[in-house]
Amino acid sequence: MGFSVPGLISIPADGDAHTVTIVEFQLPVVLQRFVVPHKDPRVQLQAKIVNTTEYVLIPGSASIYVDGSFVGTTKLGHINPSQRFECSMGFDPSIQVTYHPADVKVSHSGIVQKRTTRSLEQRITVRNLNSRPYPVDNLKVIDQVPVSQAGKIEVKIHNPPLGSKKDSQPVRVAPNVTAQWGTPDDGEEGAGSAGPVYVAVGQFSWSVTVPPQKALTLWASYEVTHPRDTVVYGI
Repeated sequence: MGFSVPGLISIPADGDAHTVTIVEFQLPVVLQRFVVPHKDPRVQLQAKIVNTTEYVLIPGSASIYVDGSFVGTTKLGHINPSQRFECSMGFDPSIQVTYHPADVKVSHSGIVQKRTTRSLEQRITVRNLNSRPYPVDNLKVIDQVPVSQAGKIEVKIHNPPLGSKKDSQPVRVAPNVTAQWGTPDDGEEGAGSAGPVYVAVGQFSWSVTVPPQKALTLWASYEVTHPRDTVVYGI
């Protein structure tokens, strides 16, 4: 495969490897922040990019800089003109997410049909540590609730009030906070995908905006009711 490089470049014939600049260009980028705090409380920063140039970007390593500081390298595949691609930008240390221990309560009911109800309340704190006047916009906080695979096990979700899993539209639950089934995948509120894979495992997401040097609290609560002699895993 051959490439036409504009201009002339002199490379010393000294047997050493040399890096030269072929072309410089800027691409439109949408930055997304997301976190799955029950697995890892660190906030990940991801760039969604469109190759608006006439050039084909060949596979290889790319160095990543955020605010002028080197944060790591990544691998890019073959990218054609007009093609969209994603690039991980590492973690955002300016956002602190705390996944607090859940408050679990167990109650029993029934004389003939004895049943057990487990109620769980989960608290998540999101804090913007940035001292500059920049809010954290559209941070996706991803969590999940149990899904019953048996008719005798009933799951009721109290918060956030998401309604039917068939409805993927966001629900405003507090100032600067919306929630919806699934995980939005394009950075635009209300235009995400609550695909069947995500909904099947009870996955949902909050979209939050946090002013600088401020914090907000997210609450999730649900209850699972089942026959007392039934062993339920995963809650």
